Amino acid sequence: DIESCREVGDAKVAAQEAANPVINLGNGVRYKRVKEGAGATVSGNDVVDVAYSISTAGGSYMYSRGFGFEKDSDGVVDAGDFLRVRLGNQ
Repeated sequence: DIESCREVGDAKVAAQEAANPVINLGNGVRYKRVKEGAGATVSGNDVVDVAYSISTAGGSYMYSRGFGFEKDSDGVVDAGDFLRVRLGNQ
């Protein structure tokens, strides 16, 4: 029945959220690690490459960079086109 399916689905979502929670920065920005890098541990003024995806609060896709979902004006996909940032204080 629909209620038992809903309970199973809710339990699955709760387990996924507990395993990989949404991190709230307090300024309205929220993020979730989709895939953690396999490189060396970073800190301080290290430079890192970031692939990201932006979704609505309801989860609908809006934009991404680095995953190959977007094309530039020449039709080239952005797979591997990461955002390079330096870590540190804002």
